[in-house]
Amino acid sequence: MKTTRMINRLKNATIGDIAVTELLCYDEKNIPKLLNLCRRNSISYIPSQDRKSIYKMTDDGFVQEKINDDLCMSPGELIFDEITIKKFTKVDHNEIRFVLQDGKIYGVVHIVDYNSEYLLVELYRAFLRFENNLRSLLIKKDLKNEDFIKWVRVMSDCEIYEDDNTQNYWTKRYVTLMPAEDGKRWRVENERRNLYAFQTFLFSDLLEYAIDCKLLDSSVFPSYILKKLRNYIAHARHLTSISEAEEGNLIYNFSHLKKFIADLKTFFFAFDHLEDLLQSKDKNNFSSADISK
Repeated sequence: MKTTRMINRLKNATIGDIAVTELLCYDEKNIPKLLNLCRRNSISYIPSQDRKSIYKMTDDGFVQEKINDDLCMSPGELIFDEITIKKFTKVDHNEIRFVLQDGKIYGVVHIVDYNSEYLLVELYRAFLRFENNLRSLLIKKDLKNEDFIKWVRVMSDCEIYEDDNTQNYWTKRYVTLMPAEDGKRWRVENERRNLYAFQTFLFSDLLEYAIDCKLLDSSVFPSYILKKLRNYIAHARHLTSISEAEEGNLIYNFSHLKKFIADLKTFFFAFDHLEDLLQSKDKNNFSSADISK
């Protein structure tokens, strides 16, 4: 299936997909520039011109060295594999890794390359499919916009107010969906009529709705993780949480990257289960119990 190939392409993304192949190599004429590059990016190594050795930054400039195995990766290594992630912990996770092919440096990779446009685009496409699948699941169960709005109203009625001036989440959501003013309500209702079912509602709300209706199992579809991941991808935030240190050097949050990958694997698992639910032949005889089989 096309959709399965799409998610598998993301699951099986490799070091070669994110590696940088246009390299700035050692050049005696550009030592000040190369030193500034290394210091600015908190790295110690650059490749030689022939791409068979490397140069390490020292207090006096650079010295040539053989390529340490701990600094090597191959283009075919899976970027979300635990073994690959562990390789970034050897030596120093801030260091670049040299991607070797046929005994020569094919490219370099750094944890910052997990912010590559390739990954962000593939993640966005996958989550767009996931959101559409969620809406399709609700439609498959013969649910309509009106059912969801009634549910939001019930959730609103169940909320406990701290004081008369406090509106909780679902109360605010209901007011947005069903404004008291006639003109505003006509506009939002007209928008809903002109779009497919559930398209005007927030993903996070629909996810909570599907879980509450027992169409999805919260243990497989943890709403907090999936909502956080979706927002992260939608806003194209850096996966490694780059920030500036006081001295102007870049900081790469490796622990954040590991947490992101763990959340991403949760998403992969949920994505596959949702696809399975949609492919169920009998639309009236499936439930959250199906996803545990």
